[in-house]
Amino acid sequence: MQRKNQQRLKWLCHADRRLIDGMRVVVSIFESEHLSFGQGTADAFEDAAWLLLWSLDLPRDRLDDFRDSIVPASEWRAISHLIRKRVDQRTPVSYLTGEAWLAGLRFRSDQRALIPRSLLVEALSFCIDEGLITQASRMLDLCTGSGSILIHAGHRFPDAALFGSDLSAQALE
Repeated sequence: MQRKNQQRLKWLCHADRRLIDGMRVVVSIFESEHLSFGQGTADAFEDAAWLLLWSLDLPRDRLDDFRDSIVPASEWRAISHLIRKRVDQRTPVSYLTGEAWLAGLRFRSDQRALIPRSLLVEALSFCIDEGLITQASRMLDLCTGSGSILIHAGHRFPDAALFGSDLSAQALE
């Protein structure tokens, strides 16, 4: 982590701070460290919001409701370990939190399988919503990984028989 970001993190952990102040610091750190996004989040803001809200056991879509909440310095210190891991080891937030979200569904996420993210889910939803696909009796997902695409399809077609296959036994656990 760059020296200026170490100082920012030290400032954050030194006293009780508002959640929004922590967001500003963490977004600045994530942006200046040139992290990669696109594994469940689109940018540094979404990454920081998810990490902070998860760490504080708050709903991940309610930042505005809690923005002025005071977070004790002790909690900032605990969160700082995750921030350091995100920056120093480039660990995706999904692996830090142990969860990933796709099409409104929550999945367990760790290094055994790729983080659920797929344009196929959006394409499938579009085709169903537009009436291009109206029924399905069987679905096969090859290289299924975490099974997120198949699970999403199963939610859309609850009577369909679902089959998933992957070469990695760990991914299927």
